Amino acid sequence: MMVIIANMRFPAVTAQDVGREVYHGRQEAVCIVGDERSLSQIAWIFQRVPDMFEVQRYSTELIVRRGRR
Repeated sequence: MMVIIANMRFPAVTAQDVGREVYHGRQEAVCIVGDERSLSQIAWIFQRVPDMFEVQRYSTELIVRRGRR
């Protein structure tokens, strides 16, 4: 599982990179770690396309997987 630190970049850029890795099948799942604000912004982006991605949110991490079809 790939781990990305969310505080280093803009949330949209982080979401784009994670989405690309997961959607194209290069990673089964990606764990994003960071502060509460960054994780909530990234989770909001992924929840805009609920069929494509499955998001599990915890207090300090966000796990993104490809959505079930």
